[in-house]
Amino acid sequence: MKFKERVDKTFNKYGEDFTVNGTAAKGFFQIMDHNRMLTYFDTVESSYITKPGLIVLVPADTPAQAANTIARDGRTYTVAKIVPQRIQNTVVMKTLLLT
Repeated sequence: MKFKERVDKTFNKYGEDFTVNGTAAKGFFQIMDHNRMLTYFDTVESSYITKPGLIVLVPADTPAQAANTIARDGRTYTVAKIVPQRIQNTVVMKTLLLT
């Protein structure tokens, strides 16, 4: 089994349900604290982010684009940035930064 297939299986088995523009998806959420925020945004960008922001890890084939809406637990977030996570040349998952 390839690494990407194992990652996809983990998301399917343990991921939290949410929607991206009304489409069902699964992912792992975490709070975007100040240190994590500076990993993905410079100081000017981070000053415009509404707190608390969230980070969600999703499978590579999740249909998400910047400015899409994410619905989770009755709250709505906006995708501010997408960071693909690669192993060699294969995208195995995406990190969505939500505000």
